[in-house]
Amino acid sequence: MVQDHFISLFFSLALGWGAFFFASRNGFFRLPYSSWDSPAVSLKRVIIVFALYVLISLFAVAIIIDIFMRIVSRETVNMQTLSPEFHGWFNIATIILASLVLLIYALAVDRKGSEIWWWGKRKSFSAHFKDAGIGIATWVVSMPFVAIVGHLCALVLLFFIGEVDGEQVAVKQIKNLADSPILYKTMILLVILVVPIVEEVLFRGYLQGFLRTILGRKKAIVLSAIVFTLFHFSPSQGAKNLELLGSLFVLACFLGFLYERQRSLIAPIALHATFNAISTMMISFVT
Repeated sequence: MVQDHFISLFFSLALGWGAFFFASRNGFFRLPYSSWDSPAVSLKRVIIVFALYVLISLFAVAIIIDIFMRIVSRETVNMQTLSPEFHGWFNIATIILASLVLLIYALAVDRKGSEIWWWGKRKSFSAHFKDAGIGIATWVVSMPFVAIVGHLCALVLLFFIGEVDGEQVAVKQIKNLADSPILYKTMILLVILVVPIVEEVLFRGYLQGFLRTILGRKKAIVLSAIVFTLFHFSPSQGAKNLELLGSLFVLACFLGFLYERQRSLIAPIALHATFNAISTMMISFVT
């Protein structure tokens, strides 16, 4: 296993050098010098959107299902004894409900939040299309660096604890749904089309937008990337999740950089969706 990681690491280093050289020659890594008139984001609004998302994700759907079961069968729900299919539909319901509430708040209730989402509306359709294209193309530049950090973290884990678990719990849950085609495809579509939008609104639009006003662009990119990474930490995996977390941190830095570079959420959403799409394709292939 160590040899495999070393081989993959050197291959990723070669690809990363080529991607960095090409991107640098074409000015990709230069942020605009002028500050942009981005929507101001207050700490209060950041707390509200994160509280809504976390509370709904952790409790709302479970409470709704528990109430339904009490009415229908007069029994409480023991989530540990339910089938993988039920867990799959439960996760889908959670993603949909949390996404709807967050986007309704950002677009309808929080008027300033709608500016975050629609920022760049003065751009033409072709400019929006270009932002999406840059986001997709950035996957080619970012992936070697994501892989480099992932393999380095894996080697550290192998050296200190002798084992690696680079799969996120969510990935394992998706694999468990392979025997249910409708459920599996529904989850894949949500991961590709819905999750990137919601997470970019949260972490780039609100959190990075707030941090930018007090720390500046570069520190805001790094700190929002750290928070994004911590949100994907799986307590059950502990230190063995280091490989995934290291990779996600690098990806999040690229997402934050794209938000500042293109001054629009469209570019990071496109990169995030591309990353999720290719990752799920690899999961499907392995499964």
